[in-house]
Amino acid sequence: MSQPSTRLEELLETGGRSLYALLVRLTLSEDAADELLQELVVRLSRSEGFQKADHPLAYARRAAIHLAFDRRRQWKHRPKVEPLLEEPESAAKSPLRLLIDREEFENVLAAMERLSSRSRTCLVLHYTEQLSYTEIAEQFSATPHQIRGICHKAVRRLQQWTAVGLPCEKQTEETADGS
Repeated sequence: MSQPSTRLEELLETGGRSLYALLVRLTLSEDAADELLQELVVRLSRSEGFQKADHPLAYARRAAIHLAFDRRRQWKHRPKVEPLLEEPESAAKSPLRLLIDREEFENVLAAMERLSSRSRTCLVLHYTEQLSYTEIAEQFSATPHQIRGICHKAVRRLQQWTAVGLPCEKQTEETADGS
């Protein structure tokens, strides 16, 4: 068996589930996550960067985040809300509350598309993957303090952009900074 296949197989063995869970959370669809995971595996198998990466799982996570947000950009309209096949886990939440929560989450994801790639990746790794600032800093060759600042600034931007009544569709992180 060749070295690249072995490295990819090891990654899928150790981090495949977390990559799939990340894709489900970012796409809000198991079907889309299945497709993206397959595409991720194909891309990683052909990637020289993956073969040379010091942290293959970190490299794969970043690639998965980019794929998920690229897919969201490709959707011309909102993804269809899938009907509930089972009873909701919490009987305390009404169907209306579930729809509102999903819509709010979709709005946050849409706002995240406007963040820079670095900010978006840091946010996803810290808040979705629960990595510490130190772990993220190692992947970006930065200090934990710098990563904390990037996350803080990105959260503030998201709060501004998702506030009720604020038009923000055209504004991106780069244009907001004036750069």
